[in-house]
Amino acid sequence: MKTRITLLLIILLVFMAEVKSQNSTSENKFDMKLNIKAGIGAALTNYTDVGITSFVTATAELPLTKNQRWNVNVGARFRNDNIFDYGQVKLADKAHYSAGRLEIPAIFSYDQPIYKNAFLRFNFGVYYSQLLFQTVEKEISPSNIHQFIFDSGVECGISFMLNNFYISLDYDILIDMVYTGPINNIRTGFGFRF
Repeated sequence: MKTRITLLLIILLVFMAEVKSQNSTSENKFDMKLNIKAGIGAALTNYTDVGITSFVTATAELPLTKNQRWNVNVGARFRNDNIFDYGQVKLADKAHYSAGRLEIPAIFSYDQPIYKNAFLRFNFGVYYSQLLFQTVEKEISPSNIHQFIFDSGVECGISFMLNNFYISLDYDILIDMVYTGPINNIRTGFGFRF
């Protein structure tokens, strides 16, 4: 299963690069850009379950207007969450689990120029999330285990872009379709657009 997903991601990235190379010769009628971003953040499921999240994202940025201020970004993101239950009194009793997910975001963005090659980008959108793996180091009561098999989420954020480099601050809520409690994520990332 993981091999198939990895192969599909590679094919998607090769296809996006091929479309970009073909469109770059068509007099900028369709100026698609590719974005690569990676970063870390904090994950919070409830008052005692907190953790660290890391991610890598590759998206195709498609302009929605002629001035290219409005865009839609579609691609793939791999995310890994490491969650700890700090509600236990003893350190040895603390539960820990990690989950790896493949996410398909559809994010709309608006670029506000602030100087010559500097922009503020405002993002908002939704994403689909597919559980790839989950490991549990300690036995957790069933009420605290999050399955997150087929899920969805919403996100928003802001980025500072200078030429082709950018830094971002994003907030998202992963809504589990089985469990009642969402995972809140605040993350920062560094990216390159080409």
